[in-house]
Amino acid sequence: MKKSYKYISEKMKATILNGYNIASDGTTGTLYPLLTGKSEFDLKDPNELGTSRDNPNDFIFNLIKEHGYRTAYFDDTGLVSTPYQFKFPSPPADHYLRPYSLARRNGKPQRSLSHHCIESVPQYQMLMHLVEDCLQLEGKKFIFSVIDDLSYANYTFIPSADDSLLDFLKTMTARKVLEDTLLIVTGDHGPRYSPGRSSHQGMLEERLPFMAMMLPQKLVKAKPSALKALVSNKDVLTTPFDIYVTMLDVLGVEEEGPPLGMPGFNMPRALSLLTPIPKTRTCGEAGIMPHWCTCGTWTNVSKTNPFYHQVANNLAEFINSLSDEERFQCLQRTLKTTEWVVHQTAADYQSKLYNYFQKQQLSINQAHSGDVTSLDDYYQLRIVMEPGHAIYEGTMIYIPAKDFFMITERDVSRVNAYGDESSCITETHPHLSKYCYCNNTAHFIIHKKYKPKISDDLFRFSFL
Repeated sequence: MKKSYKYISEKMKATILNGYNIASDGTTGTLYPLLTGKSEFDLKDPNELGTSRDNPNDFIFNLIKEHGYRTAYFDDTGLVSTPYQFKFPSPPADHYLRPYSLARRNGKPQRSLSHHCIESVPQYQMLMHLVEDCLQLEGKKFIFSVIDDLSYANYTFIPSADDSLLDFLKTMTARKVLEDTLLIVTGDHGPRYSPGRSSHQGMLEERLPFMAMMLPQKLVKAKPSALKALVSNKDVLTTPFDIYVTMLDVLGVEEEGPPLGMPGFNMPRALSLLTPIPKTRTCGEAGIMPHWCTCGTWTNVSKTNPFYHQVANNLAEFINSLSDEERFQCLQRTLKTTEWVVHQTAADYQSKLYNYFQKQQLSINQAHSGDVTSLDDYYQLRIVMEPGHAIYEGTMIYIPAKDFFMITERDVSRVNAYGDESSCITETHPHLSKYCYCNNTAHFIIHKKYKPKISDDLFRFSFL
């Protein structure tokens, strides 16, 4: 996206947040805090993740509608076959694409629908046109658009949208929309399954997606300190939680109740980018789990160290435990190899205790967890499990005083594409997709000549 990046950074002079760090896994792991100010784990019971419906009242659309804003939520997932990111029982916004996608798919076999086009128009162009049309409506507007289809199956398609995105940005400029509009162009996360993901740089890129923000020109003129603060925050640790409160700050909307803070710290978890953020801010203060934090320093663990194999066996055991509920459909995997193990000494104890002892806590030895008062060691590792050559990364906490490991589902990443190997539970238990290897998968691969998809979410776009 060289043309669009150059225009955003040089012509529009948007502020690019180099320290923008995701807080959880995948698209929903980013969109929940960005659109609700909370994580999915804050909003749902852990036993209902991936299956329960989402409450539209939890989302920013509902909050700002009360302040006179017309709202729109456009998401191209679901236009052919993939499920929507959220399961709303009723439309979350005034303008919503779900009814159109249902009408388009009604009675038609999946194979008859193009995965990238609506008739002769690329899906990404259609969504950009919808945003342009909404911007011309009367009154105050809040528009959130997710372009997913282009990068989901093959990240090499991404450059094909460069010219269209550039035209969209030029149209915004020519119509002087940016006089009173906050513009955000962002990726939900970096590449998850690309060849480069196996490197350390690939791990960082997954956790540090693109985030560009341009404040309304009227706001900058009325409050120059806002732009000054935003620019000063470009290299500071920032999160989707911060983007949520920044949007409300720009819109002049306040949430009810006190801001959520992390125990042991004096600052809120989410900070507006319109005020300077401390350069000393830590992942613990920002509500980022150790698994997703890019600020830590790790040291290699030797293969001769007993912990090298112990943590690998514990991670494999935990991964299998996640699909126990569907064992009649999902085969149990076995540990094949351990690629690497690294270690760091824990810091910010109280924030880590908060993360691990919330209601969503899962641990291998839960019986011992009640009286733990400090966390001493983190181990991060990558393992390969069979069948399916599934590659996982995990971050575990070791409690020396109790001699046991702790881990939650939030601390596990699948870093290679799983294609249709979990198709038997995708509709009923989507949260298990990266763990389940269906009993019938081997038969499917042999007779259908199945080839795993190269899946990458390098640059999904969101326009607000």
